Amino acid sequence: MNESIFTITDRKSLGAYLKREREAQGISVRKMAVLAEIRPATVQNVEKGSFTPRLDVLQRMLSALGKSIQIV
Repeated sequence: MNESIFTITDRKSLGAYLKREREAQGISVRKMAVLAEIRPATVQNVEKGSFTPRLDVLQRMLSALGKSIQIV
């Protein structure tokens, strides 16, 4: 099993990571919002780093990308 572990230190780097992963998978903002059951504006605000999502919202966004979060 190939695991990728990294640390996100601020909301701008979190947003950049989510946007990079979303675009790499060819998923639109609208599709991401549908998959994560959130508004497209929320996706955009998180990706810009202007909004810090609640943990449940972050998990849904990551799940939409086939990723998960592990808190240790």
